[in-house]
Amino acid sequence: MTSPMTAPMNIPMNTPMTTVEKKITLILASIYATRMLGLFLIFPTFSLLATDLTHSTPFKIGLALGIYSLAQAALQIPAGILSDIIGRKKVLYIGLSLFLLGSLLATMTDDIHWLIFARFIQGTGAVSAVCLAYVADGIRGQHHGKAMAVIGIFIALSFVASFVLGTLISAQWGLQGLFVLTSVLAALALFFAYRLPIPSQTLTVFKLTDFAKVITHKAAWFVNLQIAMLHLVLASSFFLIPLLLTQHLAGVNFILLYVPGLIVAFALVMPVIAKQKSQVAKRLPLMWAILGSGFLLFASGMGFHSIVWFSVSLTVFFFAFTFIEASLPTRLFQLVSNTSRGASSGVYAVYQFVGNFLGGILGASLYTKFDTSGTINHGFYLLAGIALLFAVTTYMMKNKEATWQAEA
Repeated sequence: MTSPMTAPMNIPMNTPMTTVEKKITLILASIYATRMLGLFLIFPTFSLLATDLTHSTPFKIGLALGIYSLAQAALQIPAGILSDIIGRKKVLYIGLSLFLLGSLLATMTDDIHWLIFARFIQGTGAVSAVCLAYVADGIRGQHHGKAMAVIGIFIALSFVASFVLGTLISAQWGLQGLFVLTSVLAALALFFAYRLPIPSQTLTVFKLTDFAKVITHKAAWFVNLQIAMLHLVLASSFFLIPLLLTQHLAGVNFILLYVPGLIVAFALVMPVIAKQKSQVAKRLPLMWAILGSGFLLFASGMGFHSIVWFSVSLTVFFFAFTFIEASLPTRLFQLVSNTSRGASSGVYAVYQFVGNFLGGILGASLYTKFDTSGTINHGFYLLAGIALLFAVTTYMMKNKEATWQAEA
């Protein structure tokens, strides 16, 4: 086992990321990427392949797809609290082992009922909150944004890769092949967890009064609301975008469509995140406004008739999304105490998964509403409105957040 790392608070705040901090960042990013790639693999073809399973119905297919997120949402808070008590790494081992078990079970069945059970077991491996708390414990506050940006890059790349690999593997080996690869990726995530340095963590005991403070912390609640809305518009977007691309840019390789915009967006946003330090709250209104602008570009429809305009729209979208995604955990850890990082991360992750779940429903509703008129892209006007509303709200809340924090 690796030796304990040097506590971040013992290192001068104005120094660059240490070797240990870089190692933690890259390993956590790899854990995120391997898990998310395993999950994203089934997105392109699951609804088609699952129809061949015994006892399959549309409702049961939807349940098999969605029960993972429900289990995640239910267990993020308990996992986060447990990591405050017994340590991050132990809970990480437990969660990733459950994810591996569920993946293996999914490879062994051709019955939708057993697949639903396997997906539920996968979902009980709720480690997102633990990974977030690991960032707070193992990396100094001034570098949280950079660490989360690197993690965001790995997740985004796994998302793009999943569309390519998922399509290829399902064509050759079907649904079982997808879950076999997911199992391999889960085992790889466990290996990465083993390589993680032990964080300099202050263990605590569970107190209901302390947990109540975490839930009712007004400033933290507003951060949680933002991550819920961010993932709501993300899930809605990626319900609509593939449908629009299929309609207007059919036959164009997904890599050619997604990768250029992602690369440019990350190249632009990384220097901004690196310089933000404690200025997270001040820049969030601008980033929400830029996100809204990206949605307006999608709403205009230009991006779905031209590869160049799609890349421009995607660049604007992911530039703002990556900044907000990387900045909100930093903001959260500025607000909460060191001994409640796991619990606070758990609440944060619940909002995130609920946002994803509601975003999928919203995306489906927008598709249903606008498909008949052939104007699916108009659904992005609503998403732009949500983003612009939060641009105004975060600007107005800057002073209010300071008051809430003083009261806490």
